[in-house]
Amino acid sequence: MALLFGREIVIVFIVLQVLANHFKWYQKHKDFDVGMHFLGGLALAYFISDWVQALFLILLWEAVEIALIRKQSAQFRETWKNKVQDIIVGFAGFLIGWRI
Repeated sequence: MALLFGREIVIVFIVLQVLANHFKWYQKHKDFDVGMHFLGGLALAYFISDWVQALFLILLWEAVEIALIRKQSAQFRETWKNKVQDIIVGFAGFLIGWRI
């Protein structure tokens, strides 16, 4: 099923990501990360229609995110609870986008 407004969601996701990195919204607003994972899941639904592939990519992204965070900031560590939340929220975004 094609995602309604898929291209627009991808564009919004990219623009927000650029702005968030520039203005340090991830550091200033703790819950901003949750919304971005949901939006990322929605954007993923524009490209992938198989939920197994989507879940694999979401898990892969979390692994990459852990590696990047460890490399960039020795003082910033996410909890496993946060990682599980990111996976669930991202996958929920994908499932909603997949069904739209």
